Amino acid sequence: MTKELAGKCAIVTGASEGYGMGIAQVLTRAGAQVWITARRSEKLQTVATQIGATPVTADVTQPADWDR
Repeated sequence: MTKELAGKCAIVTGASEGYGMGIAQVLTRAGAQVWITARRSEKLQTVATQIGATPVTADVTQPADWDR
């Protein structure tokens, strides 16, 4: 299988479930280096392990979390 996004990076917010998780999964399967973020750390860690992404627990509505 050709990795169409090899060498590319992506950040997906709201990735602990639903559309965010699905998008992150498609991106990792396509070969991208993916960082996922969500507010719930435990669930985010589980998803990251399942799909091979890097988790960053954060609330993107909070400016204090943006630097992470």
